[in-house]
Amino acid sequence: GSNHDGQIEATGRIYIGSYVTLSPRPIEGLINVKFVRCGGNHVVCMNLDDKIYGWGDNSYGQLGRGDLEVPRGIIECENFNAIDVKDIQCGWYNTTLLSNEGKVYSCGRNCNGELGIGNKSDLMSIPTIIEDMPIIEKIICKKEVTMFIDENAKLWCCGSNRYGQLGIGSRIPRQYYKPVMNKHIDNIYTVITDGFTSYAKTIDNEIYVFGVA
Repeated sequence: GSNHDGQIEATGRIYIGSYVTLSPRPIEGLINVKFVRCGGNHVVCMNLDDKIYGWGDNSYGQLGRGDLEVPRGIIECENFNAIDVKDIQCGWYNTTLLSNEGKVYSCGRNCNGELGIGNKSDLMSIPTIIEDMPIIEKIICKKEVTMFIDENAKLWCCGSNRYGQLGIGSRIPRQYYKPVMNKHIDNIYTVITDGFTSYAKTIDNEIYVFGVA
């Protein structure tokens, strides 16, 4: 795949100058990985010791290190590791973290409100808590859309709503900078989205679709 921002070239030693790698190869230094999450041009993973590492693009602060410097190789995401992280999801240029206490933190680009932090700042380079939220069980990110499922199986959304992909019944406003609860569906088990079209599966195994048809 593409290696333009170092999302494959994690070691900084192999394939220098190449933007693609055509066959799978191991990434040196990464072992006992619990999960890996990919954004548009950045990658974040957690190992079995619950340590979080990242690489790739950081030009919007999506690696949460407090600056916009693009690292050369794998780095330990110290600000992420300061949170008791349960799950991580990556949008196009942003990262969202769910803590074991059900709190949500985000960093990176915020042009469409995808961070959910309630302000119109272009970016946030450190993980920032999303205030006034219920206890969250699941997080979903894609492109410029971020979704949350709370402990009562309610769906919350923020980010771009240009195509109605937040499912709130209107395309106005076009951006939501603070999560809003979807009042049209409940008993949500999970959501799959490509950032333009979203599919919600309920606990009763019903499927709802919203966004671009």
